[in-house]
Amino acid sequence: PPPTHVLNASGKPFLLQIEASHALARAIRAKAKPLPAFSQDLAFLPSLVQGKQVVGLGEESHGTSEFMALQASLLRQLVALGFRDLALEVSPDQLPQLNAFIKGTPGISVEDAVLPLAIRATREWVDTVSWMREYNTKAPAGERIRVWGVDSLDISHQVKALQEAFGHDTPDLQRAVSDLLAYASKSIFAPPGGPVVTEADAQKALAAAGVLGGALAARKETPLESRMALNSVA
Repeated sequence: PPPTHVLNASGKPFLLQIEASHALARAIRAKAKPLPAFSQDLAFLPSLVQGKQVVGLGEESHGTSEFMALQASLLRQLVALGFRDLALEVSPDQLPQLNAFIKGTPGISVEDAVLPLAIRATREWVDTVSWMREYNTKAPAGERIRVWGVDSLDISHQVKALQEAFGHDTPDLQRAVSDLLAYASKSIFAPPGGPVVTEADAQKALAAAGVLGGALAARKETPLESRMALNSVA
């Protein structure tokens, strides 16, 4: 039955909210699949992701143990199904230690790899990163797991990747890199009270992103780092 203790300021139940909540719960129950223990594989996962190139793993809150444990289980299963690139809601500049660790670089502890990630500095993530390192030591070069940051707080890594991709190219491409990075520095990465972005700035940056995107699309050998950098800055 609807909860009668949900009241508004006048003392009357929020009947519409209650009805909407019940409708949402019914819709979720109709679509949801029961989850086994986190240590067990999800039998429905292979058919669910078949033919997919990107799989999203959401979470209701950052750092919650149960969510992190489920993500770890899903990650292992997705790797077994052929997925190798993991994109996280972190800044790329937080990942050098982690990627070096999972590549097997000596002298880096798992704590050094995980602590810069802040919201993912959990016991479950430590176990997951340790597993990724173990997996990579046994996997061929082209089959190793890589981790990417897609929530940029510092564009220095993206600047370097774009400059490496286009630094020796035509003046038009070099100019496009400069225009795009200038806009990024002037907009979301500008300090409070910094320069104001104009409509002309935005149009110039949009055109630059188009030029660089077309150039990257024409280069089948372009490293994924360059494509991620362009997406992140743009």
